[in-house]
Amino acid sequence: MKRYSLIVALHIIGIAFLSVGVYLLVDAGLWFSALMAFLILLAIAVHLYRLQMMQVRMMRHLAESLRYDDMMLSFRSPYKNRSKIGRGMSVPACWTAMRWKRGKS
Repeated sequence: MKRYSLIVALHIIGIAFLSVGVYLLVDAGLWFSALMAFLILLAIAVHLYRLQMMQVRMMRHLAESLRYDDMMLSFRSPYKNRSKIGRGMSVPACWTAMRWKRGKS
């Protein structure tokens, strides 16, 4: 959750700086630069909206799982998993690799 909070904070900071930048560019009469900065501002805002909608969808799914007392419903994170272990491995081989990785072999 810390990573998500950091990403949202960076988006908000970017929106604030670009808003000031667009105002200064329009005030200086640099219309093309102001238009490009506004398009970047719009892209950041749309990306932030999509991130928040993805988070809301995950929380709704979690709430439904809790409501029906069924945590076996798939609650898969949309973020990329950096762990490559377990892909194409048998279950005992995966357990052995995980045990070795933790130092319990």
